[in-house]
Formats: sequence, C-alpha cells, structure tokens
Amino acid sequence: MADKKVIVTTPTERVIHWFLAISCLLLVITGLALAFRSFEPVALIFGGYNTMITIHIVLGLIFTIALFYAISIWRKDAGSINEEDILWMKGAGGYLWDAKLPDPYKFNAGQKVFFITVALYGLVMVVTGLILWLGMDSLGTGLLRWMMVLHAFGVMVLGGFAMVHIYLGTIGTSGSIDAVLDGKVTEAWAKTHMTGWYKEVGSKKKA
Repeated sequence: MADKKVIVTTPTERVIHWFLAISCLLLVITGLALAFRSFEPVALIFGGYNTMITIHIVLGLIFTIALFYAISIWRKDAGSINEEDILWMKGAGGYLWDAKLPDPYKFNAGQKVFFITVALYGLVMVVTGLILWLGMDSLGTGLLRWMMVLHAFGVMVLGGFAMVHIYLGTIGTSGSIDAVLDGKVTEAWAKTHMTGWYKEVGSKKKA
C-alpha cells in the first residue's frame, strides 16, 4: 500500500521557488556571457550582446520580485538560527558521520543557512546590479569596479550554495524534490524531515 501524502507547500510557494531558481540560473548564464569573451556563443543564442544585456536586466527584475516574495514567505520558519540548529550543525546534519540530531520543525539548520544566504547575498546582487545598471554612466570607475567585485563574489557564493541545494534536494535526500513539484511528500518523509511541523500542522494536511 502506497504511503499517504502530506501537502507541505502551497502553489504560491512553488511558483516563487521556481521563478527564483530559474531566473537565478539564467542570470548566471547571461552574466558569464557578458563578463567573459569565451562565453560569446551563449550571447549568440540569446540574440547578441546587446539583446542579452536587456534579457539580463529583465531577469534581474524578475529575480528581485521573487526574492522579496521568498523572504516574506519563508523568513518566519527559516530566517533565524536557534540552539537546536547549532546542535544540528555540530553533527553536520548526519551527512558526514552518525550523530544524534534534534528533530527539525519545518526546515533543518542547513536549509535555514541556505535561505539566509540566498536572502542576504540575493540582496547584495540586487543592490550591486541596480548600481551597475543605473550608474554605469554617472558613477566613478573605482566605485563601479567595487560593485563588479561584489557582484562577482555574490555569484560565487550563491552558485556554490545552489549546487549543494540542488544535490540535497534531488538525489541527496530522496523524496525532497516532490515538495516543489506538486507540493506533496510521503507521510514518512514529513515525519522525518519536518517532525515538529508534522505534529502540529502536517498531520491535518493529508492529500
């Protein structure tokens, strides 16, 4: 008999997640093509260098809107670290060695760190991107160079965290991807990965 399903995300949460994820990925691709001549074939795919600049700007606006929605939606459950999260991190989440871990509520410490990183560095990308876009012809060369450095550093940070997130959300933790596809996970998965939330809320959200 198939395990019962639990609804863990709303349609709004899933839409915001995918808008944020896809716009971020395309921003990295178009940004690399703008920064390095070796990525010039990518620019041709997007219709040329000038067209790609416009696409990059539009994607940046989409990312900005999705980011602010994401922060408003998930900051309550994922926006702060508590004592149990510290214990989870000391045990490396059980990924590197066996460890006694506290039961998570809706998000474990690793997911919280990812969310906080995306929120903070996402805002850095938004601010530096806006300055580079709107101030390119009016600001001094020194300031623009610093904005480019911060923008590039943000790409490296978000890119690294995103790769770990993709791995753990797919093959690294079986069943996780369902939460952002149709919003339903197995009851066993919810009990394991959202223990506190399942006890309080999830047990009433059977699919």
